[in-house]
Amino acid sequence: MLPVKNINLIVPPGSNVTSVTVTGLTRQVITGAFRIYPAQPATVTSMSENGARFVKPDSVIYGSDLPYPTFPVTATGADYYDRATRIVHIQICPFQYVPNTGTLTLITKISFTLNLVRSATISHTVTCRAKVAQDAYDQTLRAMVDNPEDIPAYQQKPDSIYVDNISESTGSAPSVNQPSLPPSRLLSRGWLHWLLLPRIVSRHILQDS
Repeated sequence: MLPVKNINLIVPPGSNVTSVTVTGLTRQVITGAFRIYPAQPATVTSMSENGARFVKPDSVIYGSDLPYPTFPVTATGADYYDRATRIVHIQICPFQYVPNTGTLTLITKISFTLNLVRSATISHTVTCRAKVAQDAYDQTLRAMVDNPEDIPAYQQKPDSIYVDNISESTGSAPSVNQPSLPPSRLLSRGWLHWLLLPRIVSRHILQDS
């Protein structure tokens, strides 16, 4: 099993990745012949060793002269963050393995381009949100993506961000389960303010997506 690195990239709103083009690649062949065994199925750690069945190498695959993986960079999916901010998931494998010869190559440097098209999925931005809540969303997004320098260009924020004097003074914010309305309407309906931590924001966003 070869190691991989998964990264998240913010991309222009309303877009999908159709393919990934590698534009630059630096390789280094590692001296020796290696036997890389296939990935094994997940096993519950409380099981006895006799309960896990070892998956043997497939003779057809391991007799191949083609490098694996064929493409070191692949797009594995995409999601919406906060309803409208588009994030794509990229998987990078820093090795290529030729099973028949046991040749293992390390990729020391790689550059790639995402090929994008407009997504068929319709997204809707949040209409209104308190500033303290928006600050929490922004903080979570910065921690989530590997290209934070592109956030100002691609993040989709609410049309209106208001300062809630009650929330700002107490350090709390409306729950993400409640619509973001001006403070007067929040108070008139008797809604409670809840502390909005980044990890809570992240959990609700994933559920909403």
